[in-house]
Amino acid sequence: MDRDAAGVKVTSVLSHAWGGMIRASTDLVSEQQKNAATAGAQDEAEAPQAQDLVEAEKMATLGRLLAGIAHEINTPLGAVRSNNDMLDKAIEKFEAMVESGGEISDRKLRRLLSTIHNLTETNATALDRITRIVTGLKRYAHRNLEKQNVDLRDVLEMTLTLVHHELKYRIEVHQHVSADLPRISGYPSQLSQVLTNLLVNAAQAIQGKGRIDISMAARDADDGSGREVVITVSDDGPGIPDDVMQRIFEAGFTTKPEGVGSGLGLAISMEILQRHGGRMEVESEPGKGATFRVILPAL
Repeated sequence: MDRDAAGVKVTSVLSHAWGGMIRASTDLVSEQQKNAATAGAQDEAEAPQAQDLVEAEKMATLGRLLAGIAHEINTPLGAVRSNNDMLDKAIEKFEAMVESGGEISDRKLRRLLSTIHNLTETNATALDRITRIVTGLKRYAHRNLEKQNVDLRDVLEMTLTLVHHELKYRIEVHQHVSADLPRISGYPSQLSQVLTNLLVNAAQAIQGKGRIDISMAARDADDGSGREVVITVSDDGPGIPDDVMQRIFEAGFTTKPEGVGSGLGLAISMEILQRHGGRMEVESEPGKGATFRVILPAL
């Protein structure tokens, strides 16, 4: 199999593998969407069903990002394929120089070795990018059964890797993360699900080019219960109209075209945060963007 065919096969396999899970997850979201508004009032016996809905929406979100993720893998993969062709030619040239039996000048040898070094260095960078994307996919899709001590900086890095294609070329992302950010107790993939929802919503709200600011910092809780971490996601989009603001956490409500969103993202994000002992706040003024704050208890 040639290298171009291998690249196509990687994308095809990735799409096929996730496709089956995404279709099943989307079906589950659609089936439960009408009843999702009562999810907050579920008792303990209904908790597993609510958890299934969280997981289904997570996979459905991943499905909507899949085309971009496949492109993000194919781009560095294409660089590796191209560089390998050039490496083959460089090695053939070196072999010809050796087999000729003639004297090889230091200048020619240094130039050839420099070319090989640059190509292998570029390949290493490209493969590292692919590794980070695949690792992010695995971590996002993983169903956490027990709470962990979570570094939110890692969660943010994983999330930005997955949504990179939604943001690049159009959205400037500025991060402001406290150096001494405390850890929290929680489920990393679910927290990434919340951030993914906020970042994709912000990107979709911005028409043309724009900016998203993400900050993470700790503060004392107002009720004196200890320290808490505040994650702020702000955009410079058109803002949220008052009539929409009253319904944004309502399950099934969406202003997006059919097929773009399920209307469950913010409702499920709120459910996730409540399980973590946290909450979400939002403020917006039409024409001046929107700011979402995620507040979580710190360890």
